[in-house]
Parts: sequence; structure tokens; C-alpha cells
Amino acid sequence: MPAFITIYGNLGRDAEVRSTASGDTMVSFSVAVSHWNAKERSETTSWFRVSVFGRYAETFKELRKGDVVLVNGDLELREFAAQDGTKRMSAEIIARTVKDISRQMRSRMGGGAQGGAEHASEAPPSQGGWTQAPRAARPEPKTQQTEDDLPF
Repeated sequence: MPAFITIYGNLGRDAEVRSTASGDTMVSFSVAVSHWNAKERSETTSWFRVSVFGRYAETFKELRKGDVVLVNGDLELREFAAQDGTKRMSAEIIARTVKDISRQMRSRMGGGAQGGAEHASEAPPSQGGWTQAPRAARPEPKTQQTEDDLPF
């Protein structure tokens, strides 16, 4: 079962719009999250791929590199072999909600061509979050975690 996660960061590239095999809309983008390590006095950056499915995906097709977003969703980790043969991990978030903080800031400052329109959307409460991706478009996690596997 995927873990629920919230991240806050900057888009590393413009959002991409695609269609799934079943015809649903999918928007994907990458988000950089910076972490400050006071002990080592250094900053590191973690990258997350974010996918938004369903009818709300089109709301986010205008996201651009550098925009600040707040994302809530299911974290899915995948292991893969890099071109040099080393094992690497990939983190993807299947978004339930996304807020475009940059657009909110621009609208509060009176700037931008959007005229203060809210860019964040959530599924109606009756749906309990974002419309989920079709099963064929969302690969199942390879391992199942039990409570004994959790580090806390």
C-alpha cells in the first residue's frame, strides 16, 4: 500500500499533458524539494515525479518550471537499473490535491493575466480526493508492507 505524502517545492520542468491508454487525461511534472542539514551546513534536493489523473488533470497543464506547488498524494517508490548498471530508486506521487502557490501569490499581488483565479482544485468531497487513475495506468507496487516493516 502506498504511503500518503505532502511535499512543497518548485517545478523542475513545465507540466506535460498526455492521455492514458483508456483515454483519461494525465498531467505530469517534477518537483524539487530542498532540505537543509544544519549539522553539515549544506542543502540537498530531492526530486519527485508527480502525476495527476482524471478530469482535474487539465487544471494543471499550465504549470511552468519554477512554479511553487503544494502536493498531497500517494508515494510510490520504484527500483530500477541505471544505464551504468547501478540500482536506483524513483519516487512518484499520484496526486490527490495540488495547489499552485505561485498563482495564489500572483493573484494576491494583483499581477498575472489570470486575474486572481484559483488554480488549485480538489475533487468534490463525495469523491474523497482526486479521481484516481485507471488501474491499467497505475502500476501496482511490487512489495506489500506490513506494520512490522515500518520504521516507527
